Amino acid sequence: MHTRFGRTLSILVVFNLAMRVYAQPFVTPIGGTPYEDWTIVNYVDLQPGEGAVDFRGGNYTYDGHNAIDFTLPHFSAMDAGVTVRAAGSGTVALVHDGEFDRCSRVNPCGNNPNYVVIDHGNGLSTEYLHLKRDSILVSVGESVAAGWPIAQVGSSGLSSDAHLHFAVYGNGNVVETYAEPTNWWIDPIPYADDVFGSLDHGIVNHVPSTAELVDRPADHNLFLQSDGPGQEAVLWTHLHGIDAGDNLDFFFYRPGGVEYAHWHWSAPQIRYGWWLASIALPNIPDLGMWTIDFQLNGSTLVADSFAVTQLESTIGDMDCDGDVDFDDITGFVLGLTDPQAYENLLGVPATLKGDTDGDGDLDFDDIDDFVAILNSPLSAGTRTVPEPGAVALLGVAMSVLAWYGWRRRGASSFKKR
Repeated sequence: MHTRFGRTLSILVVFNLAMRVYAQPFVTPIGGTPYEDWTIVNYVDLQPGEGAVDFRGGNYTYDGHNAIDFTLPHFSAMDAGVTVRAAGSGTVALVHDGEFDRCSRVNPCGNNPNYVVIDHGNGLSTEYLHLKRDSILVSVGESVAAGWPIAQVGSSGLSSDAHLHFAVYGNGNVVETYAEPTNWWIDPIPYADDVFGSLDHGIVNHVPSTAELVDRPADHNLFLQSDGPGQEAVLWTHLHGIDAGDNLDFFFYRPGGVEYAHWHWSAPQIRYGWWLASIALPNIPDLGMWTIDFQLNGSTLVADSFAVTQLESTIGDMDCDGDVDFDDITGFVLGLTDPQAYENLLGVPATLKGDTDGDGDLDFDDIDDFVAILNSPLSAGTRTVPEPGAVALLGVAMSVLAWYGWRRRGASSFKKR
């Protein structure tokens, strides 16, 4: 998966698991949460000669690999910034920066990565490879403490994905610290094949290319009924820790929970990789929220949804089901209180649906017009006064909206113009 950095620093791989244990156990050299923000794809290869075996006798390594690879799901995660930390206290011995940092399986690069080497004394050193260009925060001769940020994860040099290649050397010999994890680590990370999951997922309207998956596909959570036949909804998910023979089941449901499609696979081993499931939408797809339930061995691993609406710009249609009705109240309140969550859920900005007074933003002043639209038998966007018979129906909605308005107006009763 990740190729070894061949340079004069990397001494011939000789394993010395019996060397004296480091007096100060390491901290995890990468930020984020294990198996949620990143996964371990490779450990040190302990098989002499040809072939490869990791410290547990598994295949989470490859021939000659001399480190642990902490791997991100895509370049989007790398661009957001993932901290590389000094595993222990010591002195910076070597630094190299300036190399291109978006090398991948679709864009192979040269052999020279950006890197930092730290000397911990007593013959012990650690190497941090494939770093993001211009992210290195330390210089040669500088003293660092365990946990100090020294750079960010990148994909420079011989690298197929954004990852940190973390190598430990004791007296010139490669050390597999996870052969004795409690001696080497303050908080050892579980073995990669013991933890399964999805690092990320999303919905798109086509089968994404490998290049798109490496970067991260742009989400497409809104489909227009008016676009007619030929529309495709694709769920992609970035899996890790999947064993050969695991059951993968993807259920697609129409609005209202009626099953539309079910895809089943018996999985190969997936240490790190993507899986896609897609459906062709009907020629006239049902309006509303479609849901997807991806199950691993009978339990939900990923749940997602997308909306089908008539017109993307229908004012007041907060749930994207093609009309403006009482069900839109929840969406309107969500758009007011957490517009980003609304956009993540439905794939359109809350202002596009809820800016009823047309001033370019969604705020408390839109409530009166929204209530009028909600009650109107005319097309969305008309401004009408609620008829007397509708006042009782709107009571619950107004109580929710009034509560929110009380909170907002308690902070400020003036609208910023």
